[in-house]
Amino acid sequence: MGDCLIFCVFNDGVYELALNHLTSLRMQGIENYMAFTTGKESHDLLKEKGFNVTLVANGEGHNGNFDYSSDEFGMFSYIRYKIMLPLLEKYKYIWYLDVDTVVLGDINGEIDRDAAWDLCIQDDIQMPCTGCMLFKSSYPSERAIRRVWDLKSAVIHDQITLANLMKNKELSAVVVRLPIDKFMNGLLYFDDDEICQIDAAAKAVRERVKGDCDNFGSPIFVHANFMTGTDNKIAAFKRHGLWFIDNAK
Repeated sequence: MGDCLIFCVFNDGVYELALNHLTSLRMQGIENYMAFTTGKESHDLLKEKGFNVTLVANGEGHNGNFDYSSDEFGMFSYIRYKIMLPLLEKYKYIWYLDVDTVVLGDINGEIDRDAAWDLCIQDDIQMPCTGCMLFKSSYPSERAIRRVWDLKSAVIHDQITLANLMKNKELSAVVVRLPIDKFMNGLLYFDDDEICQIDAAAKAVRERVKGDCDNFGSPIFVHANFMTGTDNKIAAFKRHGLWFIDNAK
């Protein structure tokens, strides 16, 4: 798949999740990927394990194990867009994946090269999820990425920024959502005691969509979102047999 690059961006604080994510790609025989880390320790460890990893220059200020609701994570969430722009010049498709995800099938085969779209994005039901974004190299894609990067803010995470741009119709990019049964978010995949608290309306939507998904096959991608804390995400992966590393040291 020389026209597509799958990539992730992370730091030393989530090294174990990154290793599990990259291991899931390796298990599927996916080689068209690149990992970007702001931490030298995780870079060196993953290099030793044979993964294609690049150390992000000047990333020292983004290398802590911070809370997902913190300002530090807010700023970190925008680094992916800075990395995207030069990649968009090299590849026809770039596919960003968060490291709290696992790949369980051939996601390369899900790229529709004939349809008219600029961005395919994971469906979180209530909003699009920037933890799984497939961009086609196009002028509208480039403009969308630059727009999000220009609006970066510590208090407004990238997902909210992109969702607001889409809601206000400020993007010229054609955006479609990835099939929710194949690209499963944490709200649908994980159990009640694993996800964060949701209101009655969200629960009703969740149960309805879960019922629809039961009529389809197994997902090829699972995202451990709708939960906070690295330890909670790891525990959920382990509970569902999605933890693929024996000793993440």
